[in-house]
Amino acid sequence: MSENNTAPQGKVANTDLADPVAQTDPTTPPITPVIVPERTFTQADLDRIIASRIAPLQAKAGEYDKLVESQKSQEQKQAEALAAMRTKVANYEAAEARREAARSAKLEPEFAALVTGSTPEEIAESVKNITAAYQAATKPRRPAPDPHQGRGTTTHSGVTSVGQARDKFSQRFKKNN
Repeated sequence: MSENNTAPQGKVANTDLADPVAQTDPTTPPITPVIVPERTFTQADLDRIIASRIAPLQAKAGEYDKLVESQKSQEQKQAEALAAMRTKVANYEAAEARREAARSAKLEPEFAALVTGSTPEEIAESVKNITAAYQAATKPRRPAPDPHQGRGTTTHSGVTSVGQARDKFSQRFKKNN
C-alpha cells in the first residue's frame, strides 16, 4: 500500500501555513486583523444618494411617456379621455346615491360618510348595517350588576352574615327579665 500525502479536497495539508500563530519564522511580521469602522449614514445622506440614482431614471421615464403618447392615434387618445370621464361620472353618481340613501334613512351627517357601495343593493345594505349599529349603540342599557351584592361583604354596621345580624338584633333589643 502506498501512502497518499495529498490532503482531501477542501482541506489544507500543511497546518503550519493555515495557522498564522503557528508560524515560527521571526522575519515574517505577525498578521494583525484590520478592523474597518462601520460607516453610518444620515437621512440626508440617504436622500441625496437615492435622488442622484433616481434622477436619470425619471428623465428616461418622462421621455418614454412622451414617445408612447406621440405614438397613440387621435382615436386612442379620445377613447382614453372618454373612459376617464365615464369613470369620474360613475364615481359622482355613486357618491350622490350614497348621500341620498343616508338622507332618506335620516342618518346623522357623521354616519352618512360611512355609507359604502356602488350599486343600489350595496348602498341599501350598507345603510341598513349602519342604522342597526347606530340603534344598538344608542339603545338604553340596564345598569351593570353589582358584583358585591349578596356576597356577605361588610356593611356600614359591621354585619357580615345573617347569624351576626340576629345576634346584634337580640343584643340591641334584649328583654329585661
